[in-house]
Amino acid sequence: MCEELAAVARHGLDLRGAARNGFGGRLAAVPAEEGRHSEAADVCALDARAARSGPSSDDLVAWSAALDAAGRHQEALEVRARPVDGPRREAEEGSAPRALQVWALVHRSRMLDAAGRGTEADADRREVLALLARLARDGGSSDPGDLLARWATLLALSGRAVEPAGSREAPGPPLGHKLRDWSNDTLKAHFDGLPARAAEGGDPALDTPPLDHRRLTLRSALFRLRRPREFEESLRRLCDGGVARARRRAADPGARVRALTDRSTFLVAVGRYEEAHADFLAAVALLDAEAPTPTPIVTRT
Repeated sequence: MCEELAAVARHGLDLRGAARNGFGGRLAAVPAEEGRHSEAADVCALDARAARSGPSSDDLVAWSAALDAAGRHQEALEVRARPVDGPRREAEEGSAPRALQVWALVHRSRMLDAAGRGTEADADRREVLALLARLARDGGSSDPGDLLARWATLLALSGRAVEPAGSREAPGPPLGHKLRDWSNDTLKAHFDGLPARAAEGGDPALDTPPLDHRRLTLRSALFRLRRPREFEESLRRLCDGGVARARRRAADPGARVRALTDRSTFLVAVGRYEEAHADFLAAVALLDAEAPTPTPIVTRT
C-alpha cells in the first residue's frame, strides 16, 4: 500500500479524487517520511489545488513544512502566511479561536528568524503579545475541539532540527502532518523513542540534557493526544522541566527563549492565558536584551 501511495506521489498524478476522500495528506506524507520533501511539497500543492473548497489550515501547515524542509524557504513563508491571515480574519469575525492565530504567528516568527528576517519576526511576536494580553483579559474558547492536536503538530514541527532526518532506508516522522497521515511503522518508531517512564507519565531524569528533554517534550505532546485526560498534567511537567533546565544554562539565552515560548504556547492550549502571556513576555524580553536596540514591549491593547 505504501509503495502504491509513493508511486502516486512520485508521478504527481491528479489528486482530485484523493482530496475529496481525505487521502491527499497521506499521499504527501509518504515522500516526506522518506526525506523527499520537495516531492512532498509538490504533492501538497496539487492537493491544495484539487480541494473543492480550498486547502484547509492543516493542509497549508503541511505544505509549508515540506517546502521549508526542502530548503525552499521563501515559498514556505509565502504559504505560511495563509494560515496566519486566515485565523486572524476568522478570529476577528468570532468564527475561530484566537489560539490558532497565536500559534500561527509564533511558528512564522521562528521561520522568519531562521531566514534572517528578524524585523518581521519581531513584528509577529509583538502581535502575539497583544493577542495574549487580550486573551488574558477576555478569555478564549471554552471548547478545545482539536486545538490540542493543532498545537502539538506545530510544536513537533518546531523541533525538526532535533529529530533524525528520514530516508528510504529509515523513514522519519512527516512533521507538519496530522498523526492520521503518518504510516503505522513511522508512528510506532517515533513513540518507541519515548523512555518507558515518560510514556507512563513519569518525570524524566533531572540530568537529561536540554535538547534531549525538548525531544522528549515534542514527542510526548503527540503521544499524549491519545490520552487527553492526562494531557495537561503530563505536558505541564515537561514544559516546566524544560524551562528549569534552560534557566540553568545562563550562557545560552536562546535555550531559555525556546523553552519559555514552548511553554507559553502550551499554556494557551490549556486555557491558562495569563501565564502564557507572562512566559511570552519573558521570552521577548530576553530577545530584546540580546538585540542591538531593544524594542519597547507593549503588553496591553
